[in-house]
Amino acid sequence: MDSQNSSTPTHIKHYKYRNFWEWQNKLVKEGVLKIHSASETRDIYSLKPPLQILITSQVVERVKRRYKPDWEIGGILLAEPILTGSANTLLIDHLRFIRNVSKDPGKYQARGDRTQHMHQCLRGTKIGVRYFPIWFHSHPRKSKDLHESIMAFFEMGTSDADKRAATHKITYSTDTKHLTFAFPSALVVVTYDDKTFVGVYGGFITPDDFRKYVQKLLGKSMEAIINWGLKGESIWGTIAGILGGLAVGFVGAGAISHPVFRALATQIAIVRKELDADPNYFAVSENHDLRIIIPESS
Repeated sequence: MDSQNSSTPTHIKHYKYRNFWEWQNKLVKEGVLKIHSASETRDIYSLKPPLQILITSQVVERVKRRYKPDWEIGGILLAEPILTGSANTLLIDHLRFIRNVSKDPGKYQARGDRTQHMHQCLRGTKIGVRYFPIWFHSHPRKSKDLHESIMAFFEMGTSDADKRAATHKITYSTDTKHLTFAFPSALVVVTYDDKTFVGVYGGFITPDDFRKYVQKLLGKSMEAIINWGLKGESIWGTIAGILGGLAVGFVGAGAISHPVFRALATQIAIVRKELDADPNYFAVSENHDLRIIIPESS
């Protein structure tokens, strides 16, 4: 772990319970879980914002090593709920890669039964460490039409298929009712210059498409976003400049409503959001721990 860039807390409280229901009740009492909806026969629990998600540099490095520019990979991020001071935190220091059995390079289909994979995480270890399962998958950055350095930014957003499967649920039955637990998903892209983008979506606590959050956050027109993006420095600013240059062509042609231009503007906003150190919903890491904030207003 890079100690200079580490966001991993030094003083933490672990929730270790060998009995699942004692663990679940404690997390509800501590405000880590909340009831999203309730009926006579079913309660649905979700995570409770505000919270932060800390992904260690070891996990970031493992993702980078396994990432394929032309094929989706995926698995589960093992998120351990911990308490750091007064902040609820999910610490992700482990992950499980689960083989993609899809024949389509642009689609992730996990091998085996997804519910069983989630159950194994929640069942935890012999000493009572249990994990929230956060399914993740990657988006490849290779394209026949665009350079990888540009294509990666088009992939930093959830597809229609991603949004339909944004929330993953697992249900347990008691003598009186069914208890369902809902968790968000994560999207991973490794850029051409070896930076790792991770975005969290769904789970009833985050937008299913965080690009909309960027646009709402900025409150700017597409032209303003382009100009704003051109002011960035480093490789991110350079790429933003490339995207901005492409977008100028669309503006000059009077095609401001062109979908490609809208996509360019959104991706430039994502670049600048990272430069401005705003970790809400998604963040970018080079080789250090990665911190993502899920605000209460989700």
